Amino acid sequence: MYRTHQTLISQWARKSPDNFGRVLQFVILTVRQPLSEVAPAFRDIEFGDVPDDARARLFGFKARAYSEAWQARESTLAYLEHVENDPDMSGRDKDMAMLEHVCALYGFGPVKAGFVLQLAFGRVGCLDTHNLRRFGVRESMVKSSLYARRKTAKGRKAFLGRYVDLCRKHGGSEGLWNSWCEYVAREYPKDYTDAFAVSAEH
Repeated sequence: MYRTHQTLISQWARKSPDNFGRVLQFVILTVRQPLSEVAPAFRDIEFGDVPDDARARLFGFKARAYSEAWQARESTLAYLEHVENDPDMSGRDKDMAMLEHVCALYGFGPVKAGFVLQLAFGRVGCLDTHNLRRFGVRESMVKSSLYARRKTAKGRKAFLGRYVDLCRKHGGSEGLWNSWCEYVAREYPKDYTDAFAVSAEH
C-alpha cells in the first residue's frame, strides 16, 4: 500500500510548489474530519482560495491555515528539499529539521506536520487519534497546544524529538501508514472495501 500510493504522492508533491501546496491544504482539511470527507471538501473549495460557500469545510482556525499554507508553499518546499538532499545530515536530524519547519506554519502541530512529511517525503508519520488509541500513547505526548507552550527552542526540539522517536518506535512512515489503513478499513467497512482502498484515498 505505502510503496504504491505514498511513492506516487511524493513524486507528485515534489514536482512543483503548487502540487506541494495542495498537499499542505489536504492535510489541513483532514483536521477533525474523516478521510472520506476530504475529497468532497476539496471539490467545495476553489483552488488556492477560501470562498464563502466553503466556510463550513474550513471551520475554526482552518480557513487561515488553508490560505497561509498556500502562500508558504514555495519557501516551505525549497527548505524541505534542501534538508532532504543534505548529505551531511542523519535521517533523524532531517526528520527533526523538517518537522520543526513545517510546525512553524500556522495550524500545523507535530501530528499534521508529520503527516505532511509522511505524504511528501516518506518521513516521520501521523500519530492521530486512531494511532494514539491503538498504541496507548497519551495525547499530551503529541498535542499541538502543548508543543506551542514550550517557551525555549530547546524545549520545542525535545518535544519534537519525542514525537519523531514515537513514530519510529511504532513502525516509521511506512509501518504507520500500512497499519493505519488496515485499522480504518476494519473500523469503517461501509466506506472502504479494504485497506488498499483506504490507502488509495490519499
